[in-house]
Amino acid sequence: MLTVQKLHAVRASAVAEYFTDLEVQKNTGDYYAGKDGAPAECPGRWLGSLLRRFGLSGDVTVEQLLHLLDGRHPITGERLVRFRKDRVAGHDITFSAPKSMSAVWALASDALRDAVQKAQDDAVAETMTYVERHVPLVRRGRNGTIVETAAELLAVAFTHHTSRQTASQADRELPPDPQVHTHVLLPMARRHDGEIVAINSSALFCGRREIEAVYHTALADRLAEMGFEIKRGTGRGKRYFEIEGIP
Repeated sequence: MLTVQKLHAVRASAVAEYFTDLEVQKNTGDYYAGKDGAPAECPGRWLGSLLRRFGLSGDVTVEQLLHLLDGRHPITGERLVRFRKDRVAGHDITFSAPKSMSAVWALASDALRDAVQKAQDDAVAETMTYVERHVPLVRRGRNGTIVETAAELLAVAFTHHTSRQTASQADRELPPDPQVHTHVLLPMARRHDGEIVAINSSALFCGRREIEAVYHTALADRLAEMGFEIKRGTGRGKRYFEIEGIP
């Protein structure tokens, strides 16, 4: 499943805290799980070809994420995206793996768990490459009437392994359910004319089904290469898949 959510600039600091503060994630029950199943630090990773132009590498820091959500260069702090009081700081594209894959991840050996996680990471990266090349994410011209693909994107990915803890689970002191999913925060892009701009929200929302299909195909292919049998055409509208043999 794939969801798209706007990240409003007025809540940028709260967004950064949610994705970088382990205590916040523990309290919400939506966190990265270490090999022992306990919550663990999971730094963001860079995606998109714009990262090379900006000279970015290594883990994403809180300061860099705050700069990005404010429309600034993640290292220098230079303003890149034109300021508006009502601006959208970015978009959260969430790639959620099928429940059967999350169950395999939760019960697997360390080696298999790492392989399943790599399948998720690779599928997300492939999908974002597709988005960069084929989805018209930027506007130009008078009143933004020309809509086109970006020259380069910059995004930050955060991996989580659990769903949000329900009130019933919290009351019974039970952990949240396993749910492998990746949040990709997409704050800016470079147009073909060289200008750094915000993302065209309507294109992301209109293209959600297409992006979701690319992600599911990439993930199913990688799981099949690992030897899993794939049951396609599941769920609402028969748009999803599951791993065969997982009740």
